[in-house]
Amino acid sequence: MPAPDSRTDVIEHKDPSFKLTVDQNGGGMGPMTFTLNALTDGKTVSTWTVMGNDAKSTAHWDGNTLVVHTDTKIQDDPATFESRYTLSPDGNTLNVQAHFSGPMGEGNTKLVFAKK
Repeated sequence: MPAPDSRTDVIEHKDPSFKLTVDQNGGGMGPMTFTLNALTDGKTVSTWTVMGNDAKSTAHWDGNTLVVHTDTKIQDDPATFESRYTLSPDGNTLNVQAHFSGPMGEGNTKLVFAKK
């Protein structure tokens, strides 16, 4: 999967509330914007839409890492994403490691964001 030409993630977090808004362009997918509203209790299922498909996510803490598990469909086939969000001790760098599995196989991504 090619990297996007640009991507901005806006996170609003006040535990247990977690809101992620992604605005991305390029990478073979064109412009895309989506928002996930979740609770970090690991139990509450959040339903949202990503790339025109219904998605269901749960979020929970694993130490200092927020884990978001998402089930959705790509081309009518099941797809799973697990994203792990870790903030640097100084609060200025966010690392997002993700594993995905779907109709085109499995893979991993790593994104590094600088706070603005």
